[in-house]
Amino acid sequence: MIEISNTIAPLRLAATVILIRDGNAGLEVLLLQRNKAIRHMGGIWVFPGGKVEASDQEDISNILQISRKTAVRETSEEIRIKLLPKDLVPFSHWTTPEGVKKRFSTWFFVAHVDSGSEVLVDGGEITDYRWIKANTPISELNGESGPIRLAPPTFISLLELSKFSNSYSLLEALHAREPIFFEPKMISIEDGLCFLYREDVAYKHLEINVAGVRHRTYMRKNVLEYIHEF
Repeated sequence: MIEISNTIAPLRLAATVILIRDGNAGLEVLLLQRNKAIRHMGGIWVFPGGKVEASDQEDISNILQISRKTAVRETSEEIRIKLLPKDLVPFSHWTTPEGVKKRFSTWFFVAHVDSGSEVLVDGGEITDYRWIKANTPISELNGESGPIRLAPPTFISLLELSKFSNSYSLLEALHAREPIFFEPKMISIEDGLCFLYREDVAYKHLEINVAGVRHRTYMRKNVLEYIHEF
């Protein structure tokens, strides 16, 4: 799923938007499936988004504003849902670790849409979609033979969203806090990969078995395990 490289690839700007709505059973989140024929991350489930284009940067110098414009454009292109930049609330920022073939500096936003909003996938880059309940047990989504494969940023975002029962409580919380920044370091382990985040005891020296604070994600056979111990 992740293409590894021995060289340090340059970072490209990108933006993603997490679309939420209020369903009968509570907060719901939209996931899209990337075309399985695409070499980079083909077949995995993601939020709408993509890389910043030159047109997104015209007459704008602020990265956050550029990223909002990108997220709006990509959402319209991928699923034909129209958003306004002002409705996108910053959620987190992710930097792809060194060692991955394609690296991005990505702003994640959250935007609320009406329950009646129609999703029309483009049929090219995106081939399928589904609304999932935010409180769906992650074990039902993440598994070696399960129906949904996720990248660590999507996986961790869903874990955070599962704490909220409706869009109002989520948006209220986001307006009250600063976005979380993730700058993982990736190391190979015997049966997969480990992504270390800044608070992890191993972040500096990459010695993952040292005792101390754990903040990391393990990826083994496409199964993800997130550990955040204070």
